[in-house]
Amino acid sequence: MAPYIRKTTRQNWDEKNMKDAISGVVAKEWDGKWQQRHTKFQLLLFDAEQKKVKPLKGYLGGHKATFARNLEKEIVEHLQQLEVRFFGMTTTDLKKLAYQIAVAKNLPHRFSSENEMAGVDWLRGFRRRNPSISLRIPDATSAARALGFNRVQVETFFKLLIEIMKHHNFEPHQIWNVDESGFSTVPSQNPKVFATKGRKQVGVLTSSERGQHYTTVCCVNALGTFIPPAFIFPRKNMKAELMDHAPTGAVGFAQEKGWMNGEIFLKWMQHFVKHAKPSKEAKVLLLLDGHSSHKNLDVLTYAKENGIIIFCFPPHCTHKMQPLDVSFFGPLNTFYNQELHIWLRNHPGRTVTHFRVAELFKKAYLRAATISNGQNGFAATGIFPLNENIFPECMFAPADVTDNDREGSSGLVQSDNIRDENLQLNIHTETPPIADQSSQSKEQTAFKGTEGLNLFFESLSSQNNYETEGFSLIIILRA
Repeated sequence: MAPYIRKTTRQNWDEKNMKDAISGVVAKEWDGKWQQRHTKFQLLLFDAEQKKVKPLKGYLGGHKATFARNLEKEIVEHLQQLEVRFFGMTTTDLKKLAYQIAVAKNLPHRFSSENEMAGVDWLRGFRRRNPSISLRIPDATSAARALGFNRVQVETFFKLLIEIMKHHNFEPHQIWNVDESGFSTVPSQNPKVFATKGRKQVGVLTSSERGQHYTTVCCVNALGTFIPPAFIFPRKNMKAELMDHAPTGAVGFAQEKGWMNGEIFLKWMQHFVKHAKPSKEAKVLLLLDGHSSHKNLDVLTYAKENGIIIFCFPPHCTHKMQPLDVSFFGPLNTFYNQELHIWLRNHPGRTVTHFRVAELFKKAYLRAATISNGQNGFAATGIFPLNENIFPECMFAPADVTDNDREGSSGLVQSDNIRDENLQLNIHTETPPIADQSSQSKEQTAFKGTEGLNLFFESLSSQNNYETEGFSLIIILRA
């Protein structure tokens, strides 16, 4: 249905017109009649003798509004509250809600009693009267992420981050973020193409229906400097041909399933040390998620020996708090899909295999790995420049839909257990307090704060002869 087009200019005046009309009455520019149309001031009613201007009142024809302005404002606020909690209403939901409110309040309306919902004309007018809301396509967000990203987790993370930043006075080139992401020989999404109107199905050529996956490891610091990426192919043995035309300095690893594990991550750490050049005298902060491969004992020992302080993000929060997730992997995935389509278009009859992906990934990587993308990720997450209030309160609203006690009885954020053959530890993180081990048994010890975590490595050193001088580790893994 076409939108309604106004056919008259009746009562089409604004505040300026009213002020001009009042000035005209005071200056006796009017002829004294009770009602008069004036081309200069448009249509107004006034009392010339008492010099009191009276704007038009009452019903002037057409359809009356179903809801008063204050009631519509409440509906808008209700929509906004649902949206920030990831329970946004669709147009059908809103039209049904409008009908239910009108019936509940006994308001005169012209809604369909058969369908029990408002019409498209009311919806169009509602959106026009309330430009603060709009129709958007939402991103799918898991319940774990919605509940995991909460005020308690974020405050604990930044409290510990501020403490360690002040202790070591890290410069932006010393703050790094590493993350893995999966890619495929088949595009994750296809672009729109022109086709004959009315055709029911439109296709586009891809290498196969499902494709072959592989993993890439990317790392960037707060200055926007990138470490050459690493590739993990689902193979038992690595072939040099897989890295033909790969990004300069990139490395490749073979793993049967093409996933990250502790052994591969240790090899990547050696690749990282080669380019970042950390040391016990010039330490670096490495931010990463709590994947099990990052907690490998050999990885932690190697980090200690090379002056790498490992700092984990809270669980289910990396989509908001990890710089690479926020500003880099999105553009990279888009550019990679574009390169796949270009290659398939230029090589008809051929398919993309693992021997081609390094070259295609390089083209996408060079477009996405810019200084601005790297710096924007750290700024948008509040890591550098440091801003613990970067996330507005509305971003924590989805966590309010549960009544679980996120702080727990002790108010601590507790990690998974790190198990060794002779030692089982529960690592706790808390701000300044020093660990008190007097009440702990030999089988299970609770360490608190950064100093307590140093004690953790001292206990490992007593059994495995690991050096712990000048090393600290903070892990936040389990809510």
